[in-house]
Amino acid sequence: MSPTPASRTKLPPLVVFLLVAWFSIVAWLAAGDVFAAGPGELPWRLVLALILPQMLFALAYWASSEVRDFALSLSLPLLTGMQAWRMLGMGFLMLWFWDVLPPLFAFPAGLGDAAVAAAAPFLVAAFFTRNGVSRRRLIVWNWLGVADFLLAFSVGFLASGSAAGLLAAGVTSDPMSRLPLVLVPAFGVPFFTLLHFVSFLQLYRSRQESITLAPAAA
Repeated sequence: MSPTPASRTKLPPLVVFLLVAWFSIVAWLAAGDVFAAGPGELPWRLVLALILPQMLFALAYWASSEVRDFALSLSLPLLTGMQAWRMLGMGFLMLWFWDVLPPLFAFPAGLGDAAVAAAAPFLVAAFFTRNGVSRRRLIVWNWLGVADFLLAFSVGFLASGSAAGLLAAGVTSDPMSRLPLVLVPAFGVPFFTLLHFVSFLQLYRSRQESITLAPAAA
């Protein structure tokens, strides 16, 4: 169990610019209700908002050695710890209580995010212990994080007022397609999914069964 190589945690200016530009474009489109789907329309624009950033990243990773080097140099504990922000998903339960969102969406989305987020600090802490954290455990946790997003998107569509809303009744998930909540599925979810994917790239390349950043014993 040897310490992992030191990783850069400071993002290059270009990456910061791209993140700001990405958020700004999503916010601008959301201001025009671009992501909202009518009763006879499928919510394809929200689906595109989720998968397009992943496709662009995959293309850049494949085409550019600089992108590969940058992605593989990012701190794995940082990538893991950032998922703790998903605890904010518990706010969906408050919105259900206030009759803003349906329980079909609020409960799986909120509780799923909370479960993934609650595990993140413990995994980060394990990086700095002598025994480290199991690579397999990290892979499973990352897959659960992705599965939580897929589940949330699925039930969100099924509970919407769009053509995909087969289970919609009374209160729908339509507020999630308009400002300010639409920033979650249109920017937050694809961003945190990218963090999972970068983690996968590092974990599947690693041959260590246990990853530790603790100093080696003298």
